[in-house]
Amino acid sequence: MKYSVDYRGEVVEVEVSALGAGRYRVKVGDGEARTVDATVDGGVDGGLVHLLTGTASRAVSLGARGDGQHAQL
Repeated sequence: MKYSVDYRGEVVEVEVSALGAGRYRVKVGDGEARTVDATVDGGVDGGLVHLLTGTASRAVSLGARGDGQHAQL
């Protein structure tokens, strides 16, 4: 799936492809595609998504905002 993401006032294209069992291929803009492992605590309408790429780990808070979704890193 392709998404348009507003990041600090700039629209960035993000392409996400499921690889299976919580693993995804993510490409941001013209950057290199990366494999990301993700687990969700709560629902996609609100909760945390834990992302792991290589040895780096991040928690992303998800929630509804207006007519779209909001993610806070």
